[in-house]
Amino acid sequence: MNLAAKYSLRVSSKIAYFAVLLSVMFFICLGLLAKASLNGEQESRLLPFGVVLYKFPSTSTFMVVTHPESELIDRGLFKDRIISIDDCELANFDSLEAVYECVDLDKAQLLLKVHHGNQIEQFVAYKSDSNVEKLPVGYAYFGLDLLFLILSLSLSLLLFFKARHHLSGYLLSVSMLLNVCESQFFYYGSNVFSDVIAEAIRINLMLVVGPLALYFFPQEFSKTVFKSLSFIVICICIIAMQTSVNLFLYFELISLSTFSIVVSIALVVFIVHFVTKFKTSLNTRERKQVLTMAICLAFGFVLYFPLVNFAGSYGFLIGRYIIPISIGLGVFFALMRYGLWQVDTIISKSATLSVLSVIAFSFWAGVDQGIQAVLNQTIGLSNKTVTAFLAAAISSFFIVPAYNFVSKSCDAFFNKNLHNLKRLFSKDILVLAETQNLDNFLAQVSEKMLQLTGAQAISIVFEDAQRLPEPLNYKLSRPLSEEHEYTTKYENFSYEVSGVIAVSVSLTFKERRINREIREEFKEGMDEMARALASCSRWNFLENKGNRLSPSF
Repeated sequence: MNLAAKYSLRVSSKIAYFAVLLSVMFFICLGLLAKASLNGEQESRLLPFGVVLYKFPSTSTFMVVTHPESELIDRGLFKDRIISIDDCELANFDSLEAVYECVDLDKAQLLLKVHHGNQIEQFVAYKSDSNVEKLPVGYAYFGLDLLFLILSLSLSLLLFFKARHHLSGYLLSVSMLLNVCESQFFYYGSNVFSDVIAEAIRINLMLVVGPLALYFFPQEFSKTVFKSLSFIVICICIIAMQTSVNLFLYFELISLSTFSIVVSIALVVFIVHFVTKFKTSLNTRERKQVLTMAICLAFGFVLYFPLVNFAGSYGFLIGRYIIPISIGLGVFFALMRYGLWQVDTIISKSATLSVLSVIAFSFWAGVDQGIQAVLNQTIGLSNKTVTAFLAAAISSFFIVPAYNFVSKSCDAFFNKNLHNLKRLFSKDILVLAETQNLDNFLAQVSEKMLQLTGAQAISIVFEDAQRLPEPLNYKLSRPLSEEHEYTTKYENFSYEVSGVIAVSVSLTFKERRINREIREEFKEGMDEMARALASCSRWNFLENKGNRLSPSF
C-alpha cells in the first residue's frame, strides 16, 4: 500500500472513530440528563399511575419510565418511547404542561400506547390510592454502571491514541467504545431516536468488530488470512452469535440462556485459537502478549455465563461489560508490560510518580504522626515542635528508600526498555568496552540500542583523533517488507571534545517515533557512550602496540 492510500485510510478511520464517539457520547449525555430529571416535579405527576413521563429537550419525543413497584413491570413495560396517553398524541405537544392539560389525571386508569421492542403495544395503567414514592435512584447500581462506562471509554481512548495504526488495536478501540453502550444511560438516551435500532446497530457491529480484533491480535493484517481455516471458524462463530442475538432480541425465538451458551462456545473457540497461536509463535515477546490475552479472556469466559444468568441485576450489569473489559485489560497489560505494537509506555513515569508520591507521602504523614505519639508517650516531650522534628527525621529514613524503590519500579514496570537502557548506559556499556575489541563492542551495543529504542536502523560514528587513523562508522538495520512505503523519522545524538574525541549516533524510525523519555535518556547517556568507546579504543590500541613490541607481551 502506497503512502497516499495509507494516509487516506488513516484519515477515514479517524473520522469513523470520532463519528462513533460523538454519537455514543450524545446518547450518553441525553441519558444522564434524563436520569437526573426523572424525579422532577412535572415528570412525577403520573406517579399515581406507576409511571414517570419525560420529554427530551428540543424534540417532540417523550419517554415513559415505569416505577419498580408498579404492576406494569410484570407486563413488560420498563422504559420506552410513548406515542399517546388516551386520545392525546404526544407528538403534538411541546411541553409536559401541555400534555397534562390534555390528559385527565383524575381518571382511574390511563391507556398508554408505546413503542415496545420492534412493535407498538398498549398498556393500561391503573391509578393507585396509596401514596407512591419517587423513583429510587439506586446509587450503588448507578455508581457501578458509571464505573464500567468510564473504564470502557478510557480503555477505548487509550487504545485509539496508542495503537490506532495497527488493525487489531483500532478494532479493539472501537469494540471498547461500543461496550460503553452497555450503560443504562445509553438506553435512556437512545429512546430519543429508537433504542431498538440503536441496539441493533451496536450489537451487530460489536459481534463483528470484537471477534476480528481478537483474531488479528497481535499481528498485522495479511492477504493470506482469508485462506486460513481458523479465520473460517471465526467467521462461523460471528454468524452464529449474530443469528442467536437477533433471534433472542427481535424475534424472541430463543432465551437469554441459549444466547449466552452460543457466546460461551465462541469464547472457547477464541481461547483455543490463542493457545494454538501461543504454541506456534516463535517470538518470545509475542508469546507473552498472547498468553496475557488468553488468561484475561479465560477470566471473562468463566464469569460471563453465571453473571448473566444467575447473579441478579448487579450480576447481569457486570456480565454485560465483563468480556470486553477483560479483553481491554489484557491489551492494557500487554501494552504496559510487553511493549505490544511497539508502544513503549502507556502512563508517563512523571504521572505515575505523582500519584504514587501522594500515596507515599500520605503514608509518611501517618508514620510521622505515629512516631510523634510514641515519642510523647515514651520520652514525655512537651514541646510539640521538637517532637514533630524528631518524628519527621526518623520517618524520612523509611520514606526516602521507599520513594527510590517506587521510582525504579516505575521504570522497570511501565517502561521496561527505558529501565534497560539506563542500565546499559550506567553499567553494561563499560563492562562491554573493557572486555571486547572495538568492532565487537560496536556490534553488541548497536544491537542492544536497536532493540531498546524500537528503531529500524542505527548508525554510530566514532572519531578518536589520537588512536584511530580515520573515523569508524558502524551501521545496523532491521529488514523491512518492500511491499509498503513507510514514513521515516530520524533522531541524532552526539558528544564531542574538540580535537580529541567525537561520537555521533543516528537512529532511523519507520512508522513510529522515539519515546520521549528514551530520547532524554539518550541525550544524558552520550557522555557515557563516549567514555566507553574511548576506553575500548585505548585498550585496543595498547594491546595492538604491545603485540608489535613483543610477542610475549
